[in-house]
Amino acid sequence: MHAIDVSNVSKRFRRNNTTTIKEYIVRGLWNRRPEPQGPVWALKEVNLKVMRGAAYAVIGQNGSGKSTLLKIIAGIMRPDEGKVSVNGKVSALIELGAGFHPEFTGRENIYINGMLLGLTKKEIGRRIDDIIDFAGLRDFINEPVRTYSSGMYSKLGFAVAVNVDPDILLIDEVFAVGDEEFVHKCKGKMDEFKKRGKTILFVTHSLPTVEEWCDEAMWLEYGVTRAAGSSIEVSDSYKREIFALENMKLIMESEKTNTGLEDAVNDVPTGAAGGGAPSADALAAAQDGGGEPGRRWGSREVEITSVKLFDHKGVEKYVFSMGEPVTILMHYDAHKTVFKPVFGFALLRSDGVRCYGTNTSLQGISIGMVSGQGTIKVVVDEINLLGGQYFVDAAVHTEDGVAYDYHSQIHQMVIMNDEKDVGVCRLRHRWELPEALLATDGA
Repeated sequence: MHAIDVSNVSKRFRRNNTTTIKEYIVRGLWNRRPEPQGPVWALKEVNLKVMRGAAYAVIGQNGSGKSTLLKIIAGIMRPDEGKVSVNGKVSALIELGAGFHPEFTGRENIYINGMLLGLTKKEIGRRIDDIIDFAGLRDFINEPVRTYSSGMYSKLGFAVAVNVDPDILLIDEVFAVGDEEFVHKCKGKMDEFKKRGKTILFVTHSLPTVEEWCDEAMWLEYGVTRAAGSSIEVSDSYKREIFALENMKLIMESEKTNTGLEDAVNDVPTGAAGGGAPSADALAAAQDGGGEPGRRWGSREVEITSVKLFDHKGVEKYVFSMGEPVTILMHYDAHKTVFKPVFGFALLRSDGVRCYGTNTSLQGISIGMVSGQGTIKVVVDEINLLGGQYFVDAAVHTEDGVAYDYHSQIHQMVIMNDEKDVGVCRLRHRWELPEALLATDGA
């Protein structure tokens, strides 16, 4: 039997209703014509069936209609079209602090929320210690909730929602607020719910959570269902779309960056002697993370005219999965014959931490001379950096480290990774444990 059955549900809102004198005056002063009025469809013909005991996720970018759908299922909103059937007692945690009175204490708000969720005062009294302990707010429970932080609000709301013993739990971004200990406690409670055959429907941006916790998922985009089914398949489809959009954005930014390299700040790192080309010590300081972002410096006898990234098929891209091969192409133009130049590259995190750097000299490669235009190609067989945003620095300099052209934190790339490693990179490793130590199912 279905715990939740959403059939052809649509919800619309009106926009651009100028209703105040102030708005009329502002439009008149700026000579702005009002945009066409009309409905905005937050949801359009959405169908959703969740079986009893299932864990179901709704994903999508902000503004896709996820929270609106949850509110309709919770009964907070009514659909303009379609039907919703909910079979079982529902507990919803949708908006931070919803149902809390700011002037009442945490304890008083537990009673208010519990009663709103259908419990008697006596039933709440039997559970209140469990709720307070779960929230971890015993020292603050008799303080007005207006004094609570957003994290404390979230903890109290979740603690009430899961301790009223609902059949169906509706949650909007449960893991977005709260410390690591509380998130772990939430996951443990949801595990317990799943084992007891409770139904969980939640909205999240965390794809690893979707893949780990959910049986099925739905991807909403502008109020329309893009995909629904297996959580792994829906998550994979969503990731491919996000990667493609991010990659397209970075390709356009790369084209803009390479076209406008002449406009980059031509300045030397702090410590350069006499305002000319930087000394070897100054260059080393910049390479170790001392260079400021978005800077370019050097004598320009040899210029790096563009830096582009490609995958193993030769397709230009700037979003890679961890472990993928990456090819870096540096196009240069030597305005005169230059002997023994050194080319190098570095990978920096978005916070400026230098993850890796090398150059032809360090690798024992000696370049005799360059003249005119050419290309330097570097192939990274596996990009084993953890997920995040990175910069690719590129440089050409003399054997003594004096820069002809140095690009510092100008060229961007993104690494996608669902693993939960911490640090800078992933090292190849394996665990070898005695079989006696391994837990069996149910242990």
